[in-house]
Amino acid sequence: MRSGLSRTDRRLLIACGVIAVVSTIAISILEPQEAQGSSAIPTTYSTLPGGAQAAYLLLQDLGHRVERREEPLERLQAPGEGSVLILAEPSETPTAADRAALARFVETGGRVLFCGRGAEGFLPGAPATKLDWSLVPRPFHAAWPGRYTQGAPTVELERRAKLEALDKPVVVLYGSAQEPVAVAWRAGRGEIVWWSAATPLTNDGILRASNLRVFLNAVAPSDGTGKPRIYWDEYFHGQHGSLWSYVERTPARWVLWQCAFAALVALLAFSRRSGPVVQPIIESRLSPLEFVDTLGALYERAGAASLGVGAAYRQLRLQLTQRLALPGTIEDARLAEAAARRLGWSQSELAAALRHAAETRHIERLEPREALALVQQLEDYSRRLSARTKLTLEAR
Repeated sequence: MRSGLSRTDRRLLIACGVIAVVSTIAISILEPQEAQGSSAIPTTYSTLPGGAQAAYLLLQDLGHRVERREEPLERLQAPGEGSVLILAEPSETPTAADRAALARFVETGGRVLFCGRGAEGFLPGAPATKLDWSLVPRPFHAAWPGRYTQGAPTVELERRAKLEALDKPVVVLYGSAQEPVAVAWRAGRGEIVWWSAATPLTNDGILRASNLRVFLNAVAPSDGTGKPRIYWDEYFHGQHGSLWSYVERTPARWVLWQCAFAALVALLAFSRRSGPVVQPIIESRLSPLEFVDTLGALYERAGAASLGVGAAYRQLRLQLTQRLALPGTIEDARLAEAAARRLGWSQSELAAALRHAAETRHIERLEPREALALVQQLEDYSRRLSARTKLTLEAR
């Protein structure tokens, strides 16, 4: 059974199939690690090992008033007393208004749990931090017994950031003075707790060692009574409250890219079949130049240059006799005389050209160069006569 597709259609179909396969492979390779199951963003929306949804739901189950924040910090107008703000490895940079709002939150008694690098960009006066690549969780022992280390002698932490220098008084919670991984310090009426990574609150790390206890100590009330209000920031994870900001951090965006590619292929196929039909340009085999070349080659091989002279001679005589209303048998000399008298041409030159053509048109081996010059001279008279006839007709 013969297929209904033409060869061109089959080629186009095969090409589109190959492109689709290549793009699918490329997307699967370039797909970020987050979509493959090992998110590095400790967001409360993620159930992946690097996410923090387990800790968020745990706080809710324990009766804490925990709230996701998808707004910039400058809109945090509530006083900080009795509240905890969690900034778990933020990936975006705060504005000056955000920093001022955060400073106000701490000055009014709030506590900030900051994880990872960049604390100095959020918190005025915070120690400078820099990136660290020790991504394998390691156990660190409590440096001092205290509120933040109560019941948690050991914490397992990655070292995604480290303090460059302790140029202000801080309390080392875990690690050593040379290698602190968790510290705390006071600012105004509030407190700031810094971890080198968010490991104790991630889905994968919350059950390691005493990490759960470390996390609960960090959000516990200072006086041990009541339950603080907990704000969990998601704005600096890119959750800006819009649909697209949510979609672009999910695998759905790759689905959208593939849908866009499929739509493009469909559009190209539709436009190819529905667009205007343009016939290809086919070069005519009856080209005048080809005919002239062929005829010239025949004359050249036959050595019949005098035939061309004879044809031009007879054509000029026919034009002159018709234009001047003279008989076709008139002699060349009398024809030249009549043309000179009525057309204003040189009688001697025209008579010489006619006489030369009449003498050479029967020569068998006429030189091509001489024949060409004579034919051009006769055709020049023919063109002048045709132009004169045309002007006369237009004047009438």
